[in-house]
Amino acid sequence: MPTGVSSSAPVVSPRRLVVDGRLADEVYATTEPLRGLVQQDPDPGASVTEPTDVWVFFDDRALYVTFRRMDPHPERAVENDLRRDGTNFGNNDHVSVGLDTFHDGRNGAVFGVTSAGGLNDGLASNERDYNRDWNTVWEARTSRFDGGWSAELAIPFRSLRYPGGGGQIWGINVRRTIRWKNEYAYLTPIPPSLGMGGIMKFSSAATLVGLTLPAARPIAELKPYVIGGLKTDWSADPAVEGAFDRHAGFDAKYGLTPSLTADFTYNTDFAQVEDDEQQVNLTRFSLFFPEKREFFLENQGMFNFGGYGQRRGATPGDMPLLFFSRRIGLSAGGRPVPISAGGRMTGKAGAFNVGLVDIQTKDDAATGSPATNFAVVRVSRDILRRSMVGAYFTRRSVSAAAPEGATWPTRSTARSRSSRT
Repeated sequence: MPTGVSSSAPVVSPRRLVVDGRLADEVYATTEPLRGLVQQDPDPGASVTEPTDVWVFFDDRALYVTFRRMDPHPERAVENDLRRDGTNFGNNDHVSVGLDTFHDGRNGAVFGVTSAGGLNDGLASNERDYNRDWNTVWEARTSRFDGGWSAELAIPFRSLRYPGGGGQIWGINVRRTIRWKNEYAYLTPIPPSLGMGGIMKFSSAATLVGLTLPAARPIAELKPYVIGGLKTDWSADPAVEGAFDRHAGFDAKYGLTPSLTADFTYNTDFAQVEDDEQQVNLTRFSLFFPEKREFFLENQGMFNFGGYGQRRGATPGDMPLLFFSRRIGLSAGGRPVPISAGGRMTGKAGAFNVGLVDIQTKDDAATGSPATNFAVVRVSRDILRRSMVGAYFTRRSVSAAAPEGATWPTRSTARSRSSRT
């Protein structure tokens, strides 16, 4: 256990908790909560100004994290965003938990809920890159009582990646935000300079011991789709009347090991992907939009390089962006290019972090895009306390800048092109 890090043990729940935010289950009356949260801001190291209780339970299905927050002025609570992963989440009164399931002190998942019930979840990589476009299956409920509010979070083990079954040691930290006081408090001391990103500092997280988890069952998901339509266009040459259009395909996910996941796609359709946030560009440089397509999101942080990741609100600057997945399935003019098939494999293989991608796009006359293959291999290993060593390989079969049919003369050209996209 790292120096200065507290240790806590969850309690096995005798029966499945009712997740309603009311804390009416008997286990709350018989189990002592965790207390002693310390401020990150405005008075670093001081105790949280309002009493806060935290419980951690588990059963054979899920991990439960419960908060009871006292607040003498509930009418001052800030509650103005109920969207999932809303951009205003941090400006609401909320609680969050960060889970380092591999206990590597670098990576983990973060879950949070506002006092009004707005959810937020995301994946943290290397304690700095946060991908909030990642979503998984979990639930949270909040409830008010005289003098405060409470929240219950239930995170199924099937929604997490962890090393096998049996006894586990995880990293954990929790955060309470009292927005009307601009106060942030954590289970363990976090430097004020990290701001809201302090929940990702897993090297300073508490150690969660005593977890006995069920053996990780293989993940197997299949998402087929069928789309059909009729088109009539009298202005076309030749005119089109009642033309039938049809498409079908699927996405699939399979857990090769508890920590290594494979994704497959065929005739990919991204019609259900969330729209990009509107941006106003007053510069001569291209705008940067983060990846939101579900197929590319899991373990996306493994492909980050040099301290920069594909996160919302970020700009590439001068840092080389060796792999930007938004360039796949998109023409130079910003129009979609159909993807015929592809696969990904990401996760941990022993002491190594592994990321493989191979995607094939179709020849598209509408955008003038020839059939192109995209391949990426990323292998790395954590060394020392905050360092990493690894290798990166990228390949694009058809250049985006050279004449049609030409190949990239060097990978450095590809890197330069991607970093400005």
